[in-house]
Amino acid sequence: MELTFDRLTKQFQNKIAVDRFSYTMENGVYGLLGANGAGKTTLMRMLCTILKPTSGEILYHGANIDGMGADYRDILGYLPQNFGYYPDFSARDFMLYMASLKGIQGKAAKRRTEELLQMTGLSDVANQKIRTFSGGMKQRLGIAQAILNDPKILVLDEPTAGLDPRERIRFRNLISDLSQDRIVILSTHIVSDVEYIADQILMMKKGRLLLDGSPASLTANAAGLVWTLNVPDGEARSYENNYCICNLRHIGNMAELRIVSKEKPAPAAQSVPANLEDLFLYHFADELSPKDIHSEGGEWE
Repeated sequence: MELTFDRLTKQFQNKIAVDRFSYTMENGVYGLLGANGAGKTTLMRMLCTILKPTSGEILYHGANIDGMGADYRDILGYLPQNFGYYPDFSARDFMLYMASLKGIQGKAAKRRTEELLQMTGLSDVANQKIRTFSGGMKQRLGIAQAILNDPKILVLDEPTAGLDPRERIRFRNLISDLSQDRIVILSTHIVSDVEYIADQILMMKKGRLLLDGSPASLTANAAGLVWTLNVPDGEARSYENNYCICNLRHIGNMAELRIVSKEKPAPAAQSVPANLEDLFLYHFADELSPKDIHSEGGEWE
C-alpha cells in the first residue's frame, strides 16, 4: 500500500496553510505533530477530499485521489476533531445508520456493527443513548464508525483531546491494534499519544514538514539538547526568563529544572537523554505560551 503527498500546497487568501508538503506512506501508524495552526487539519482535510489543494496532488498507488471518486471513499475512514453524532440514538442504532450511509446493508451491517462494538468495548452499552456516554465512550464510537468499511487509510484528527489518561491509553492501544494492515494517520498536539505507538513521526511547522523519522531516531538526533539542574527556588525565575524550561519541580527550597538548550545552561547542569516531548518543545517553544509549555503530560493547547 502506498500513499504519496506530492508538493501539496493549500493557500487561503494571504495565508499558506500547507506549503509544498511531500511524503510517502506505507502500512503503519504515522503521528502528525505540530502546534495549533501548523497545518495538520488542513492536510487531513485535503486527504479526505473535503478541501481541494491549491497545487500539488495526493496519490494512492499512483492514482490521483481526486479522480478516484467513490472508489477512494470506499477505502477511507475519518474521525474528525469534532465528531458529530445523534444524541438520542443508541450506539447500535447509530452504527447501523452509519453503515447504511456507507452502503453496508442487511446482515453484513448487523454483523459488522456487533463486531466493532465488541472491539471498542461498547457491547455492554450498545442500547444506551449516546448522550449518556462519557467523552471516551463517544470517541470509541467515533473510531468504530470510522472503520465500518474496513478502510485502508484511517485518518484521526485530535482523537484523544479531552480524554482522561485511562481512556487515552485505551484509545492508543485500539489504534495500535488497527494498524496491522492499513495506514493510520494520527494528528495531535499531545506527544505521549504518538510516542509509543507511531512507527513514524512527522513534525509540521507553519505548513511545512519540519522533521520526520521514527521516535527513536528523532530523539537520538536530539542528544545534547536536554539538561537537568538543581537551583535555589529564588534563582528559578532567572532561568525561566533565559531558557526553555520544559519541567520544573520544587523539592524543599530547591527547584529541579529540565532545560532544553543547545548550550549548557550552567556548570552544574547534567546532560540527560532527550524524549520526543523535549524535541517538540525545542522546535515549537516560540509558538507556545509558558502555561502551555508547563502543561502536564506534554499537552499543548
